[in-house]
Amino acid sequence: MNAQLIEAAKSGDTKTLSLLLENVTNIDGKDNLFGRTVLMWAAREGQTKTLQVLLEKGAEVNAIDKYGGTALQAAASSGHTETVKILLNYGADINPQDQHGWTALMMAAAHGHIDAVKTLLKVGADINSQDEYGYTALMMAQKQGYSDIVKLLKSSI
Repeated sequence: MNAQLIEAAKSGDTKTLSLLLENVTNIDGKDNLFGRTVLMWAAREGQTKTLQVLLEKGAEVNAIDKYGGTALQAAASSGHTETVKILLNYGADINPQDQHGWTALMMAAAHGHIDAVKTLLKVGADINSQDEYGYTALMMAQKQGYSDIVKLLKSSI
């Protein structure tokens, strides 16, 4: 994976990204450290413009990294609600679990991102999904003290 390509995606530099993509044979190539695609890096940083470029060029919206994580999980974990919406519009799977059983909803709830939680609930995120220890998104929000998210999740049960 080209480090310049990742940096362009992370920084929102669509011009450089587009130029670099002209010479890329596999848009879904993964970095050596985390096994993330360029799309995952753009999602993690909430770079909606570079995300759009990558998706329009055919980037795989449901690719997984070496820990089982997806672009949707990266966006939800970072609280990038607009990025979450774009990924969902491009067909991102809503409920995949990473290697520890975490879903995008769990990540958003555990990190206090209520708008991402609302967005995920609207499209049918599984509120009863459990991680490897039996924790749900509700339990994670309770543990972190996010009372507004706890109320929202309880009202969705």
